[in-house]
Amino acid sequence: MYPYSGEGLNIELERYGIHVCDIKPPYVNTPLLDSPEEIFSIKKMGVNLQPRTIAETIWKASHRNKLHWHVGATHMLAFFFWLLPFARRFIVKKLTMPGK
Repeated sequence: MYPYSGEGLNIELERYGIHVCDIKPPYVNTPLLDSPEEIFSIKKMGVNLQPRTIAETIWKASHRNKLHWHVGATHMLAFFFWLLPFARRFIVKKLTMPGK
């Protein structure tokens, strides 16, 4: 999760009256995640967001001038990454890699 992913494109397209933003949900409960394979980060974080929540966020984003939209657990992650930037790699590894 990179905090400035949409800023460059937003700056480039601003002169044409186009606003670009990024919406950052963790896993969303869709058929795409119904695969039989075990994914460690899904087991660790869970799948707590419904498609409707993401659709509502997209609707809000299309009517506001906000650049970054954190949904679900990404609020907390963004705060930790801001507070402890040196720990970003460690936090991401803990969420995505199985422990030994």
